[in-house]
Amino acid sequence: MPHATQWIVERGYLSAKTLQSVAPLFWIWFWLTLMIGAMDYAIGRKFRDFRVALVPAKGSEPKPLDRTFTRVGRVSWRFFWLSLVYGLAFGIVLYLPAMLIAESFGLQQRTLEAIQNVLGTLLGAGTGFYVFNNHIIDDFFDDVRVRLLPLEPNSTPTQANAAVGSAVS
Repeated sequence: MPHATQWIVERGYLSAKTLQSVAPLFWIWFWLTLMIGAMDYAIGRKFRDFRVALVPAKGSEPKPLDRTFTRVGRVSWRFFWLSLVYGLAFGIVLYLPAMLIAESFGLQQRTLEAIQNVLGTLLGAGTGFYVFNNHIIDDFFDDVRVRLLPLEPNSTPTQANAAVGSAVS
């Protein structure tokens, strides 16, 4: 038993049996916390010509709202389950046939593992990008929606690009 878990059992906080049964829940908590933190970062991110923000679902003027745990959690949950569904679908349609074709060439095990890693990474990144662009941006989440806004409150992204282009030429 690792030192930290031994300390918990010795002090009587949890029995060894209870600790073994709740240990998998730690990883679920860890990944959910990481996912919500990453989504909070993505929603508050500023890019060169725009920023990502939560705005009211109704109303003509998109005034940014505070990123609360509930709002970001709702967005994260939708991103999670859509990524899971699309990841499974893309995996069956793209990853599985690609690996069957790669195996049919009789490649070495290390080469197949490298191909698996590259394909898995590209598939995961592509799925996340697809879900974020097509199902998170400009989608409604009860009282809010995620929008791309200009960096300056009173300009549009095309005005910002025109200003940069005229300054360069």
